[in-house]
Amino acid sequence: TGDAQAFAATGATLLDSYTFWQSWLRDLELDQDDVLGVPSVVPDVVLEGPARFGRAGWADAATVVPWAVYESYGDPDILVRQLDSMRRWVRSLEARERPSGLLEPGMQLGDWLDPDAPPERPWLAKADPELIANAFFAHSARLLACTASIVGDETTAKWAAALGDRVAAATWQT
Repeated sequence: TGDAQAFAATGATLLDSYTFWQSWLRDLELDQDDVLGVPSVVPDVVLEGPARFGRAGWADAATVVPWAVYESYGDPDILVRQLDSMRRWVRSLEARERPSGLLEPGMQLGDWLDPDAPPERPWLAKADPELIANAFFAHSARLLACTASIVGDETTAKWAAALGDRVAAATWQT
């Protein structure tokens, strides 16, 4: 899912990949857990243990990929189809939120693409993994807000926009 969210915009722009993304997002939704979130690999056939679910930047494919496909093709149907999955992902993040407004500490993959990190230990990147996790939390909430607004779900749009703003503010205050 990390590679998918990082490449979705490029892939959808360069290739006729709408049907691929539509199918892959359906698999993501089927593998999604309401509490644990989105698996790190879709279809969920590879990982076990703590890295299996809900890691920032990877599981955020639930919001990033549908939005990238929508931006590339201009078809709101992908947003309609994925709204529930997007909402479930953001709610799973919200359920892990501390009173400070930030995600509870835990294993995060961080900046997996930092060229200065040791190749055998990419989690030792310079950027703080908790900062990245909360930035993705705010971003996913804001993408959900935009999606909900486009598809006419104003209740979700207002809730998600407020959540995104609150998490972003808490992230920058730390």
